[in-house]
Amino acid sequence: MGAGFLHIEDIAHRSAAHDFVIRPHVHRDLYQFILVERGLKKSTQDEACYQELEHALIFTPPGVVHSFEVDRNPSGYVVTCSENIVARFMAEGRETRPFDALGGGHVTFLASGSIDWATVWNLMKLAYREQQGNACLKYELMHAATTIVLIAAMRRALERSLTSPGLAPNPVIFNKLLVEIERRFRTEHRVDAYAEMLGVSTVKLNRVCKAYKARSVKQLILERVIREAKRLLIYTQKPVSELAYELGFQDHAYFSRAFKAHTGLAPKEFRETSQNTARS
Repeated sequence: MGAGFLHIEDIAHRSAAHDFVIRPHVHRDLYQFILVERGLKKSTQDEACYQELEHALIFTPPGVVHSFEVDRNPSGYVVTCSENIVARFMAEGRETRPFDALGGGHVTFLASGSIDWATVWNLMKLAYREQQGNACLKYELMHAATTIVLIAAMRRALERSLTSPGLAPNPVIFNKLLVEIERRFRTEHRVDAYAEMLGVSTVKLNRVCKAYKARSVKQLILERVIREAKRLLIYTQKPVSELAYELGFQDHAYFSRAFKAHTGLAPKEFRETSQNTARS
């Protein structure tokens, strides 16, 4: 069907094939979330690490390096889906900050909330059973159930994170900015280019960005570039000059200065520190 890719796996079956440890990996074009009832010992997303999670949803946007480790009797589901399954929330200007692509991964605890855990869990079980069968309209049911699970997680995340209503104007502009930065951060660093794409002035775009993130558009772009640089430094052996070029910098010395200003370490120092930490 044309509604997008959606695949659901039992976490016990998925992890058993890998000795209950899913090593660090990344999905370039797919979203993934884990709905865990029990047994998730450890979950990492980029530099964040969560342990002993239960009754939670771990959301991973494209481009985030992630891994997880479970015990011998875990209970949960791993859901992988195409962008349009999640992007539908952005298209109509809904508040999606907990799940935006630039925010990295996100963990939401669902033991309480406007949609209770039992409802969320039963919906996911239903979607998984539908996938195993051949009933008519099974994909429509899977999409509907998955959508409600995502809405429950979004609501709960917002209940915990929002301090005041109407936090920012123009959510459509902000959400489109996030999508464009995610698509183009490797080749486009100019604020005016993003403003032109979205049909607004740089002043207005910065105002919207600061209302949501308390940061300028330029800072948001740089944060995304630096986060990708960290991944490449940790998970590849590419020379800094090649890495800088891949991220849109013609001058690798300028990239190194920008990286150090943001992290406190030169790229080579960051790589060495990360490798030493991994070995210890």
